[in-house]
Amino acid sequence: MELVKCNNAREAAVRAGDFLSQELVHFSDKPTLVLVSGGSSLAMLDYVNEATLRKNLSLGQVDERCTKDARFLNARLFRKTAFAEKTSALGIPFVAVDVSGIESARESAINYERYLKQWKSIFSAGIVIALLGIGSDGHIAGVMPSPGDQVVFDQLFYDTRAWVVGYETKGKGEFPSRVTLSLHFLLQEVTTAFVFACGKEKKAAIEKTLAPDGTFAETPARIINQMQSVFLFSDVV
Repeated sequence: MELVKCNNAREAAVRAGDFLSQELVHFSDKPTLVLVSGGSSLAMLDYVNEATLRKNLSLGQVDERCTKDARFLNARLFRKTAFAEKTSALGIPFVAVDVSGIESARESAINYERYLKQWKSIFSAGIVIALLGIGSDGHIAGVMPSPGDQVVFDQLFYDTRAWVVGYETKGKGEFPSRVTLSLHFLLQEVTTAFVFACGKEKKAAIEKTLAPDGTFAETPARIINQMQSVFLFSDVV
């Protein structure tokens, strides 16, 4: 993992966008799936070089909130970005996690995992890039901390073959259920991750993330220490 220290959130977004642009150029000859989050990490997209956008790109999601109120959907937040407008104009597809008309988060997760595996089967040598944030509670993607339930947490997110998990949050976070990439997927399938974590409220969570000891159940963001290639952009470390 490479830590990129920045003076403020804007600098972090600019540098992250530049790093992401370089990565897109580096893998320009390979089909690439970019998975976006819905939080502050979207800021880096404002600084991606438009010249790096290409026809063999596809876009998807890291996680989604299960809510009937479209205002809070991560997919909607992404679609409002200038980056989304540019990629749409170029015909670059964006496949969202579908939570509308779905009976359960688990059903939505199964459907989205089917899409990811279909993409991977077609583009077996393809590259997967994930844009991630770290919550002030240490969550990453839609994986919420559960320090009092280590065994269940590991079974659901880590010791699993599932790429996507739909689950009930049991009061953790703002939404009763979520659909998210599993920690297993982040470890095994993501080629490169760009992690945006800025703001004083994130300082304690980042310290726990980078600490030598700790568990995924306590701080799910600790998974970045084991992923294939990670760039962490922060103004509080």
